[in-house]
Amino acid sequence: ELELDLSGTTVADGTGAALGQSLMACACLVKANLNFRNTKLGDRGGRALAAGLNRPGLEDLTVLLSNSAVGDVTATAFGVSLCSCPKLHRTVISFCGTMLNDAGFEALLGGLVSKKLQELDLRLDDTLITDKSGIALGKFLRSCGRMTTITL
Repeated sequence: ELELDLSGTTVADGTGAALGQSLMACACLVKANLNFRNTKLGDRGGRALAAGLNRPGLEDLTVLLSNSAVGDVTATAFGVSLCSCPKLHRTVISFCGTMLNDAGFEALLGGLVSKKLQELDLRLDDTLITDKSGIALGKFLRSCGRMTTITL
């Protein structure tokens, strides 16, 4: 289990990249709680962080990126990485106050399609998503037969 709270610090892409590299060595990671709220983390660091979370044994993930400099590149990278997490059953992801738009959101949803996902908490206020993302979310939710808890 990994818990890391860097909220409100001046960490940026270098820290995200280093952490992503370190996470790649954590073959048995089951639970991760990463808090990068109110930091300078951007898409370069976010993409590396997402790549480090490409862990087949990951079951429980919380990633808080609110009010950072991330956007579609990071969301897309998380979508790609989470496709490789077949055991993921609980996910909390916050992109509040970021540059996330429809393309990144749809890519993120693509990575969350899982037969095991039961709990999902997506925090998206103050982003650039539009009705297009709402339609994509509706389609996504119809495909989540095992979902027991959804928080939007």
